[in-house]
Amino acid sequence: MSTFSAIIIEDLPLVQEQMRRVIMGTKLFHVEKKCYTSVEAAIKALKNRPVKVDFVFLDVELDGMLGTEGVSKLRPYVRFIILCSDYREKHAEEGHDVRPDAFFKKPLFQEDIHELVRDLQKRETWRLKDPISILVRRPHDKRIEEEKDDDKEHAGHPVRELTRVALEDIVRVKRKVKEEKREGNEIDFYGLDPTGHYYLLGSMRTSLKAFYQDYERLNIFLFVTSSVMYHKDYVKDISLSAVKLKNGVKVDVNRSRRSYIEKFIASEKSP
Repeated sequence: MSTFSAIIIEDLPLVQEQMRRVIMGTKLFHVEKKCYTSVEAAIKALKNRPVKVDFVFLDVELDGMLGTEGVSKLRPYVRFIILCSDYREKHAEEGHDVRPDAFFKKPLFQEDIHELVRDLQKRETWRLKDPISILVRRPHDKRIEEEKDDDKEHAGHPVRELTRVALEDIVRVKRKVKEEKREGNEIDFYGLDPTGHYYLLGSMRTSLKAFYQDYERLNIFLFVTSSVMYHKDYVKDISLSAVKLKNGVKVDVNRSRRSYIEKFIASEKSP
């Protein structure tokens, strides 16, 4: 499902095709068929549109106005501007001065774009009403094969498909048990079917605590144990010793979480 609109500003046809293939491959973007070869041409097309484009992937080295010069010019017409360059060392500092939303070294990789979208959604500028995005493994892990010799850092990394899940649909967030700790933190997200049973919505490579802190300001998740939390709208009853969910499940509260639960109960009672 394509979620975001995007345009590419790049003057080399082969690079245009590579960027389009990778961006579209994430299943997150609808990329316009027309690639613009200059900032000036893109602005001319965008200025008469009633709504902003979500993303622009902008090359630095362009004929006419450079990409670094075009960031401020494009800002009124685009939500997020991603500068792209063959030479990270040469342009990273310059790109940072003009405040793009991200800087990518070419060639682009799907894993980097997935991470970019997830990070952007944590910023205050992202509309809180937008559903969050969760990284979901494909049924069978696929490997990045193209251009793997050009960038050893990305070669062989699993390709992940990013799907959008609304916060209100997440009933339970649970820390995934890893067979090998060196694989890193990962959490699972669950919804509730009409029969009251959990079903897996997806997973995200982060810690449970980090996810909670990212969305703590929304005050919608209840941290019941060190390994699981629940959406408070699905909680029927709550006490210092246990939480009862609307599907009838009772979850004991860890002793280490009781002080937190006590504060939560007090905050819910306060006017």
